[in-house]
Amino acid sequence: MKKLIIVVFIISIIFLVSCVNLDDYVEVEDYNHLQKSFNETIDDYSKLKEDNNNLKNEIYDLERRINLTKEENIKYNNLICNLNEYLSYVYPMKVSNDNYFSDGMGFTIEYGDKFYLITAGHGVHYVFEDYDVLYTNFKVKIDNKWIYLKLLDYKNDYMNKSDYAILTSIKIDSGFDVDLDNDRPLFLIGGNRLISDYSSKTVEGESGLPIIDIDGEVTEIATTDSYYYNTDIDIVLQTIDDLN
Repeated sequence: MKKLIIVVFIISIIFLVSCVNLDDYVEVEDYNHLQKSFNETIDDYSKLKEDNNNLKNEIYDLERRINLTKEENIKYNNLICNLNEYLSYVYPMKVSNDNYFSDGMGFTIEYGDKFYLITAGHGVHYVFEDYDVLYTNFKVKIDNKWIYLKLLDYKNDYMNKSDYAILTSIKIDSGFDVDLDNDRPLFLIGGNRLISDYSSKTVEGESGLPIIDIDGEVTEIATTDSYYYNTDIDIVLQTIDDLN
């Protein structure tokens, strides 16, 4: 019986082999060529996929930049539309003592639900070589009326970027918002004008003017003929916090 099974098995194998159509086989050389073409196609697909992803990233970045530009244009338009309001927060000042008087510029801010007039410290205490003048009287004209101001604190150390004076009056009821983030670009505002992309030297008579960002918020005080020495508004705000 066992021999019979073996004989049947051998016959079955011979029969199956005889039924195989060798024409259905691919030669090794052709197979290798097809495999190579397939691998190259996979590589091309991977590169195209990578290029597509890079293109998507570029499109995303471009759309982001376009949206930022649109937002910035809106802010520029708002800045121009609100220019008259911002200029109304900037005031020519008169300062004096028993022997001297001088002109200056200042601006008002709102901080902590209170209003303050800010100017350059050397407009309060001017020191140059043998010239040392401390002014004690301060006034600005609001609605065609002279308003006298109380001096709260000042420093006139412009070399260390600490040149400011803080004054107050109950008759001040409006002012700039302050910038706590130091955003850019910056603009020097005052004298019925707006100097865009502020990075130039302050000319004589512009000390004490506000430097604002694109949102119309004060970020610095113009203090000297070099913008490198301007006083950051954060120093003023810290002083106000200490006073309170």
